[in-house]
Amino acid sequence: MKYIVLVFITLMTLTSCGTESDKQVDTAFLIGAYVNEFHELDLAGMELTAVPNFEKYLTGSYIYDVWSVNLQSNNIKKIDSSVFDFFPNLKEVNLSYNEIEKITLTDLPIEKLLIHKNEIESADLEGLEKLKEVNI
Repeated sequence: MKYIVLVFITLMTLTSCGTESDKQVDTAFLIGAYVNEFHELDLAGMELTAVPNFEKYLTGSYIYDVWSVNLQSNNIKKIDSSVFDFFPNLKEVNLSYNEIEKITLTDLPIEKLLIHKNEIESADLEGLEKLKEVNI
């Protein structure tokens, strides 16, 4: 009986947490994930199924200070440029070890893109004029 109640409480908690990508993400969490000395937003291994809405949670200097976003080892399936448009100085994106099937990145200032260990079926990287390194 205790097991059934525990499972029910766990399920109720999970269903009341909002969207999958937002269930663990809020302003304090993203600011806490920011590594100042590397100008990196480190969200590796957070069990995210989608990229968080950065624009919803980050403001001020964080917008300009983020040069690298690490989303390695999550459960993300799809990526498009709009999620990174928020960072004008972004140079590196790490999306390795996810479940990405489709990736569309255009008109971003990134120089390094890590997308290895995914399930890539379609990759549109057109317009990444500053791109120097891709690991796919």
